Amino acid sequence: MYSQSEMQMLSHIGSGAVTVPELSEAAKLSKVQVYRIIASLQEKKAIRLERGEIVFLDQPYMYTLTNIMHDAAASTILLAGNGLDIIREMREPRTAAEVAEKLDISQRTVSRAIRRMRDVSMLSKDGDRYTINDRIWPELKTLANRYADHSGSFDARVPLGSRIYFKSRSLVVFSDDRNLKYTKTAFSRISEYGVRVYLLTQYYCTLPEPITIRDIFLHCLEIISAEKEWRLRMFALIFYKKHRDELKNIDHPMREEMDLVLQTKVGKVNGWVPLKEMQERAEMYEVDLYDN
Repeated sequence: MYSQSEMQMLSHIGSGAVTVPELSEAAKLSKVQVYRIIASLQEKKAIRLERGEIVFLDQPYMYTLTNIMHDAAASTILLAGNGLDIIREMREPRTAAEVAEKLDISQRTVSRAIRRMRDVSMLSKDGDRYTINDRIWPELKTLANRYADHSGSFDARVPLGSRIYFKSRSLVVFSDDRNLKYTKTAFSRISEYGVRVYLLTQYYCTLPEPITIRDIFLHCLEIISAEKEWRLRMFALIFYKKHRDELKNIDHPMREEMDLVLQTKVGKVNGWVPLKEMQERAEMYEVDLYDN
């Protein structure tokens, strides 16, 4: 997330002010203040210094963001803080409670942001769900999609180049081919619970050790929600079935989908291979997917 002063600085950079003196003049700030904001934006991997000039790291996303800020001054305030993250989650219709849970912030904060966005027609409402009003704000959906892609690649808490599956204020779940000094989780830990899997990458989180079996399973769910790879889904399902008594009360849409897969003994659930095929692998771990 970016503060209001950082958003304003990004807007000036998008307008062509790319040196500290130019930004100082455009923003009516001292050079010391400009340097401080630039350092923060560099830490957030939004910009980099290149031969004395500032350039965006993710140009398609940043240029879309700055175009919107140029066209509508109110968006600079509305997209600051949690605003940009809230807009990212509104790519599909969601309730305030769903967004709050996803972002690990209070529902009151989300509801307040939604009210302000509704005042300028950024969001449309259907029942208790909200989504981007791309009829009035056509570039906003593009921004949300590009920011979602950006969010999957950049976070100051994890190494550059990692694949990010989930992040909130308190947690990032990611993968990396390197052996890193982070807490291993998800598919990198399920072998400790009787489901051995050979991986080409490692899965990590920013939680400190020790983490629980419920943490490990939740992180599996976030990964297979973002990465629709049948093999990972199969191992997650086998892990869930093997330890269902401990994991069945976890509130997550993908966990509910797993229950549907287990109930659909004949046929195929969209996104999953047939239960019969997964049962062949499950037998290696002494798991019966057909046993309710």
